[in-house]
Amino acid sequence: MKTQPWSQSLVKVFTFLSLLMCSSIIPAYAGGEYYEVYLNDKLILQQGVTGKTIQLKNIPIENANANDRITIIYKRCHDENATGRKLTVRDEAGNILKEWKFPDRTDERNAMTILVKDLVALNKKGATLNVAYSSEQLTEGRTLVALSFPDRKKGNF
Repeated sequence: MKTQPWSQSLVKVFTFLSLLMCSSIIPAYAGGEYYEVYLNDKLILQQGVTGKTIQLKNIPIENANANDRITIIYKRCHDENATGRKLTVRDEAGNILKEWKFPDRTDERNAMTILVKDLVALNKKGATLNVAYSSEQLTEGRTLVALSFPDRKKGNF
């Protein structure tokens, strides 16, 4: 039986549209940069990076105590062994308040953790703190999240 030329074109169009629809459901961070921010093992932010811009999220850390932890996992495509990893905390004016260095990334999860009490100690005025990630592979760094401590303004912690 001979196939009609229009039916072959229809199959090609259908295949193309199917592939296009499937590709649109893949998360934006697939194959690029991606990070997660946790408060005491609870995911509070998950974001993919497109281009050089990040939609900076302000996360209020409420009811914090001295033992709470902020953990950041930063992943880049084809960069399983990131070296010279750092988290830098800046105030709203862009001044560096503190920098933490972390061991080279050797596995999928290699988390970077900062104690909330250390952040609160840097935050004398109760302002927002911006947390940035950098490494030898990402020397310009990326500001990932803005953290505020509303309880600090009320005199708590």
